[in-house]
Amino acid sequence: MRTRSKVLIASGLAVTLVAAGVTTYLVAHRNIRHAKACAGPRSPEPVAGHPRLLVKSSDLDRLRGFATPQNPVYANGIAAQAAAGKRMMDAGEVPGSDSRSDTYDEYPTESYAELFAFLSLVVPDRAARDDYGRRACSLVMDVLRDDDLPEPFSTSDRSRWSGEAFALTVDWAYPYFSDGEKAIVRTVFRRWSAVWSSPFASAMRQRRIGRAGRAARRRRIRPTRGP
Repeated sequence: MRTRSKVLIASGLAVTLVAAGVTTYLVAHRNIRHAKACAGPRSPEPVAGHPRLLVKSSDLDRLRGFATPQNPVYANGIAAQAAAGKRMMDAGEVPGSDSRSDTYDEYPTESYAELFAFLSLVVPDRAARDDYGRRACSLVMDVLRDDDLPEPFSTSDRSRWSGEAFALTVDWAYPYFSDGEKAIVRTVFRRWSAVWSSPFASAMRQRRIGRAGRAARRRRIRPTRGP
């Protein structure tokens, strides 16, 4: 038994050391880059007509009532995620770790921007809301300013997994964008809209819908017939 205990302890230490080494390797080799600060106002007043996507200005007082330390869903969920995201952004891991892939990406910048933009609406403290709003603007603009995005970016897998974050971030954090940044947003959104409405993109969507329909029909369980 004593020998077995020693083997188990040695095995546990080995696993711990390997895990620590892998974590150190990943952190050490993660790209570090900081997003450029937005040029909009640092503590703006609300803009009429925003927010209007999923959340309206009439919802904000009620939502802020939920954003308290006494609410475990907020304190242990969204607030904890936001704190981790802020640490990664301050360290340059976001947006630095974003590969700009048009498919899977472990650290999609727009998802962090979406989280910060939502908190810029619902956190009760004005200074904290402003901090989140500036972060959201800075991160989403880091992607929208990137002239090297692969063109399938607006129609491929990533757009379906986290693409909603672009529109929601701009709407929710709208007061923090400068006029010049809003012009860039309009230009990129119009370009993406043109890609989506192109015959090629339409054909690709129809092909995906067709494949999904055929797969669903193959999975369908047919009712058994009686004797």
